[in-house]
Amino acid sequence: MCVGVHCPPNDVFDIQLEPNLYYVAYPHQYHFILDQPEQCGQQNPYLVIVIPVAPHNRAARDAIRHTWGGETTVLGRRVSHFFLLGQSEDQGQALQDQLLQESQEHRDLLQGDFLDSYRNLTIKTMLMLEWLALRCPGAAYGMKTDSDMFLNVHALVEMLPGAPRCRYMTGRVARWAPAQRNPNSKWFMPHEVFPESQYPPYALGLSYVFSMDLPYKLIEASRHEPDLYYVAYPHQYHFILDQPEQCGQQNPYLVIVIPVAPHNRAARDAIRHTWGGETTVLGRRVSHFFLLGQSEDQGQALQDQLLQESQEHRDLLQGDFLDSYRNLTIKTMLMLEWLALRCPGAAYGMKTDSDMFLNVHALVEMLPGAPRCRYMTGSVARWALAQRNPNSKWFMPREVFPESQYPPYALGLSYVFSMDLPYKLIEASRHDPAGIFELVEVVGNGTYGQVYKGRHVKTGQLAAIKVMDVTESPECRDQGVESRVQGVESRVQGVESRLVMEYCGAGSVTDLVKKTKGNCFKEDWIAYICREVLRGLTHLHSHHVIHRDIKVDFGVSAQLDKTVGRRNTFIGTPYWMAPEVIACDENPDATYDYRSDLWSLGITALEMAEGAPPLCDMHPMRALFLIPRNPPPKLKTKKWSKRFLSFVDRCLVKNHQLRPSAEALLRHAFVKDLLNERQVRIMLKDHLDRTQGPDSIVNVPGEWTLRREFLRLQTEGREGSRDGGGVGGGGGGGVGGGGGVAQQRQQQAVQQQQRQQQLAEQERYKQQLLADRHKRLQQEHEQRQKLED
Repeated sequence: MCVGVHCPPNDVFDIQLEPNLYYVAYPHQYHFILDQPEQCGQQNPYLVIVIPVAPHNRAARDAIRHTWGGETTVLGRRVSHFFLLGQSEDQGQALQDQLLQESQEHRDLLQGDFLDSYRNLTIKTMLMLEWLALRCPGAAYGMKTDSDMFLNVHALVEMLPGAPRCRYMTGRVARWAPAQRNPNSKWFMPHEVFPESQYPPYALGLSYVFSMDLPYKLIEASRHEPDLYYVAYPHQYHFILDQPEQCGQQNPYLVIVIPVAPHNRAARDAIRHTWGGETTVLGRRVSHFFLLGQSEDQGQALQDQLLQESQEHRDLLQGDFLDSYRNLTIKTMLMLEWLALRCPGAAYGMKTDSDMFLNVHALVEMLPGAPRCRYMTGSVARWALAQRNPNSKWFMPREVFPESQYPPYALGLSYVFSMDLPYKLIEASRHDPAGIFELVEVVGNGTYGQVYKGRHVKTGQLAAIKVMDVTESPECRDQGVESRVQGVESRVQGVESRLVMEYCGAGSVTDLVKKTKGNCFKEDWIAYICREVLRGLTHLHSHHVIHRDIKVDFGVSAQLDKTVGRRNTFIGTPYWMAPEVIACDENPDATYDYRSDLWSLGITALEMAEGAPPLCDMHPMRALFLIPRNPPPKLKTKKWSKRFLSFVDRCLVKNHQLRPSAEALLRHAFVKDLLNERQVRIMLKDHLDRTQGPDSIVNVPGEWTLRREFLRLQTEGREGSRDGGGVGGGGGGGVGGGGGVAQQRQQQAVQQQQRQQQLAEQERYKQQLLADRHKRLQQEHEQRQKLED
């Protein structure tokens, strides 16, 4: 907590997050069905109180409205109250109509499109924080309180003026609370999520008050985590007890693995003395192994007993994970990993529960007629329903599996498989298969591929997926940047590479420039965007990468040679190109380095300020000619601050060797002294939300297309000069020259026609995309209008 009254200018949380087996951060993929976007702004409250409540609990809401929630002005300060709810499991249209009517009557309902259940209280809380950060930036304090609490608002408002205005949170604090390890408890906390035995001090959820800088900071910290649920093999566990040589020495035909609890020695002995004692059946070798984890209350005595049992029977496999019902998937994946590693010569594997009695003779008699690869058999469940009750041990959230019925699958009590499957399943689990994401729509086109909006087929989480040739993908390796767009996965399929990244659905700077039309693009917005770009460029340049196409919709990167650190290839979009980049085409000995990106950033800053880059009204080839020869461009109006003018001048130094680096520009006062960052981010997001439309798809001419055009014009100029000399040099030369020109013009006409057809096809494709998107937005608007009506 800070001790002063005002927030320090660069105040940030030092929060260390790392991906775990369980999702411990905000999924940020939910939206509001009922919202009050203007209420906070109109009321300008000192304190905003949010009360989570079940959708059907109208009685509780009315009771609060008629008692302590009816006080809107307390001790001369404005207090606002809002009720936050999700969607009921059995919610029908009738209940939604009642909520809509209630919202129109009281203007205090906030409803998100998530299942309103006890297990989703974290989602409810994070939606509250997001709403407060976006809608109530002027409030001093926020509060969350349960609907069954009675609040003394007067005492609270009387207390708050003496409280800090930033990094402040208070409530009833729990200390030394033990982590609940019972899997059947509603407060169950797995070791994998929180390994300590006691929680650190925390405010109980029944009621807490916080300064209004915290919602934004908590939301921002939560955005850097992966998917909502971890659906692949974590492959971070190890064996405490192992039998590395047993399979190799026995060379079995069939390997049977029996998962069992660590303390259940009786079950293991019963199997050893009955069907598990048969090691040779019908002339084929059969091996048995027991797989266990670690007990919740496991002490050294139990571990010593297991070690002694392992030495006696040589059939125990123990992993370093908590042995519980919820961790059966980990147990199964460890089994597959062990089989793939230790038993490559076996023909078949089997998993069976410890309370099953197995007819080994019948099984071994059946197997020789079974396939030796891609084979699995057992008791198959068909049309099994996904369990949506959060209190059920088989609870399956819609975010993980949206369908109402499971596809056919082998029940876990017993199944047999060919021994090629363990390795294949393990390998498939280590990556996100291509089928995990479905491509929804094209959101951008370029020379090197298309960018799609994708959706995770199981969780519904959105992602940006760039589909491109494999030649570009190596530039993206190991270039993750904190606080920039987060890469999720890069996957190569044949000659096609797919880069899956965080989906930034708010829009691009292109949308912002187009929608503001030069009227309301504020200087602090430009400073914030330039600072974020500089941070990204600092990271790229430190890894010897030049971006080479900085502009409002950004573009392609180039990998620098680590020793030379410079490039001499011609690529980029002309209006933003640095003079030294253009010079490379005229002079083969010319070079440029990473500072060419800073020139492009300066042009981008001009574009954000004036709505268009310099020379944009000229043909690209004319711009290419003038950029190296003209003095550096400057801002046309004098309404901008001296710091902004200085920043642009520092970026647009024509001699790239005198141009500052990205790291140096980050220390410039224009981007360094941004005091109201939180407010700027909220305003940008709100502006994009209000102005984003179907025309946000942009199709910029490809960089290599521009290069070809440039070279063609140069070639035409040289050949034209030679042809002119032939005509003036005499009759014979003139005839020859004329024939060459005619043939060349004919070829140019054909090429021009082909280009026009290509452009027309691209335009038709773009218009179709825009039409589809407009139709989809129109349908969404009609649905919202229908709901409001």
